[in-house]
Amino acid sequence: MGAFQAEVQAERPSLRLTIPQARIQVDQGGRVPLRVRLIPIGGFTGEVRFRLLPSNPEGVRLEPETVRVTDPDRDLEVELQVQAADQAMAGAYQLTLEAFSGEVSDRGPLHLTVTPARWTVRFTPTRRTTWKDMAHGEEGFLALTEEGHFYWSPDGLNWQEADIVASTAEAIAYGSGRFVAVSHWHGFSEDGLNWTSYPCIEEPGCNVVLYDLTFGMGRFVGVGGTRSGEAEGVVYVSEDGRNWRRVFRASGYSLQKVLFAQGRFIAWGTNNAVLTSTDGETWSSHTRVGVGIRLNLAQPVVHFPTFRGNYVAVHLSGDRTYLATSFDGVGWSPWREVGPSYVGALLSHNGLLWTAMADGRVAVTPDGEEWTHHSLGPGDGVMGDPYMAMVASPNRVVLAAGGKVFTSP
Repeated sequence: MGAFQAEVQAERPSLRLTIPQARIQVDQGGRVPLRVRLIPIGGFTGEVRFRLLPSNPEGVRLEPETVRVTDPDRDLEVELQVQAADQAMAGAYQLTLEAFSGEVSDRGPLHLTVTPARWTVRFTPTRRTTWKDMAHGEEGFLALTEEGHFYWSPDGLNWQEADIVASTAEAIAYGSGRFVAVSHWHGFSEDGLNWTSYPCIEEPGCNVVLYDLTFGMGRFVGVGGTRSGEAEGVVYVSEDGRNWRRVFRASGYSLQKVLFAQGRFIAWGTNNAVLTSTDGETWSSHTRVGVGIRLNLAQPVVHFPTFRGNYVAVHLSGDRTYLATSFDGVGWSPWREVGPSYVGALLSHNGLLWTAMADGRVAVTPDGEEWTHHSLGPGDGVMGDPYMAMVASPNRVVLAAGGKVFTSP
């Protein structure tokens, strides 16, 4: 009887990567340690490189990029450094850390938050300025003041005043290659500097005023009310910012805020009024509900889908700020206190909720639970000024506050 001999195949050399703490936070201009463990398998030794996938966020890098495994029988503890340059874009990044050596590799998830620690004053108008609204588009940034002055910038860094002054301007937006401004009048500009304006949204009598404006589905949607007599809520639509038509009118309330997100328009008004539309033309009425809900309609309602819902609103009581959240814009959560200061501006950008406060700080959160606060800087002149506006481009956040314009980065 012949002998049977089993051949045992040797395990191929490989490695395993573990990340004990896969959620880290770093300030612009700062660095934090990232501890990882490399586990050699099957006698693996050699040089191992690290990289972030799909790619490093701009201004973020790992050091060291390379280590060497010399002992195939011992795990290697490695302390990497995650560095964010002053010009790194603040945001919440869902990344993958890869360790690789030739065809051998392993990966693990990494949640990185870069916080806006660096703010720079870019512009200070020569006249007294109280900020009201901001917009961004392909043609740059546009800022509106309570005094009716318009300031334009191609990049958020260099600013100049436009040729239009309209003391009753209420809101601005960008779409279809142009900036549009509304109030009881309306106007548009293709470059932010040269404007064409018209005296009335609705003839005769200029009795309609639009308080807020958004762009979506290829059209501008403005909401507001009548200037005299019984309160009436109105919605107007325009494809070009020049020719407007009324698509909704109802009595008993005025409309103050409008937002386009996730393929839907939502408008909020006085007396708990809420309107929704999928095309901006046909609207459904709702009654806002929630525990003690009173939206601060002087501030934006923003779309922020990671914050216990899809929408976030601000409520102010004395010198304290509260946030509420909603999945549909109609039913709202109870208020949650977030700080002892007046929130002057609210922004959802790059995976973070940004709040600019009247005490001269900007607070951000990726999830509504952990907040990071940074000062705009000593002597910034923002303290006590609640009139702010904030907007973002893909690589920059611009904040108008305290008679100045700041950017990060």
